[in-house]
Amino acid sequence: MHEQGVIHAIEGIGDGQGRIQISDIDTDDITVAVSQPFGPSNIQKNRPMVTVWLDKDVIESHVTIQKPPDENKMYDAMLIISSAPVPEDLDPREPIEIEISVDQVRQAQAAECPGCGADLRETFRERGCTECGFYP
Repeated sequence: MHEQGVIHAIEGIGDGQGRIQISDIDTDDITVAVSQPFGPSNIQKNRPMVTVWLDKDVIESHVTIQKPPDENKMYDAMLIISSAPVPEDLDPREPIEIEISVDQVRQAQAAECPGCGADLRETFRERGCTECGFYP
C-alpha cells in the first residue's frame, strides 16, 4: 500500500510453526525492495521496472516486528513498515511494488528436511533427521 509519498506494508514472517523467533530477527536481516514501472510500454504492453532498496537507516526507523494477533497463527511474526519515505528515484504518485526478505525465513526454508519437512536445525544428528532418517 502506498499513500502520499510514504510506504505502509505488513508482511507475515514464517508459517506459524514457531521456527522463527522474533528475538532472532535483527534489522540487518531485513531487505526491502521497492519497484515501480517507468517509461512507455513495449509492444507486449510491458513496462520496464526500476528497483530501489530501502536504506538500513530507513529500515531501522520505520520497521517493527511483533507477534501476530492471537487469532492469526498463520505466521510466527509480523513485520510492519510504517510511514517509510518512498525512495527519491521513484515517483510517489505511481503505484509501487514492495518485496520484503528476511534472512531467518530463508534459513528456515533451507533447513527444512526434504523427507518429512522437519526443521533440520533441531532434528539433524550424526545419523540424519531424527524424524524420518533422511541423510544427505
